[in-house]
Amino acid sequence: MLAVLFSVLAGLRLLDLEAIWRDELRDLLVATGSYEGRRGFQGILVLVIAVLAGSAGVFWFFRAMRASRGRRNFAVLIAQAAGLAMVALVALRTVSFSALDALLFGPLKLNWIADIGASVLVAACAAYYVGVVGKRAAANSRGPSR
Repeated sequence: MLAVLFSVLAGLRLLDLEAIWRDELRDLLVATGSYEGRRGFQGILVLVIAVLAGSAGVFWFFRAMRASRGRRNFAVLIAQAAGLAMVALVALRTVSFSALDALLFGPLKLNWIADIGASVLVAACAAYYVGVVGKRAAANSRGPSR
């Protein structure tokens, strides 16, 4: 599922759909005469995204931690959390709230840190998972020790 998620995110980036959606939202606000009051609307959207992502994260974390055992499952959980962070980041970038944009695209480049960091974290978890599974498969192929 993470591979599908990252494929979709890559498609969004290649097709520049985030910018298209942001422009469509802006055009809709202009057409309805709501553009001047967009800050309130964008603030509410940011709050809704933050609450949904936070609630989903907490719910998923507690549910997954109860069912998870072992190192490889822990790597999967971390990778899933990074995937959730990527989805939340895309949603927040699409809303384009000025105060949030200043943080994301400002001098610290938190957008890049979150985007690249989540991607590297998923890749590291995948490499770790393959290593753990590979060691287990190699140990099982040797057969029982005498």
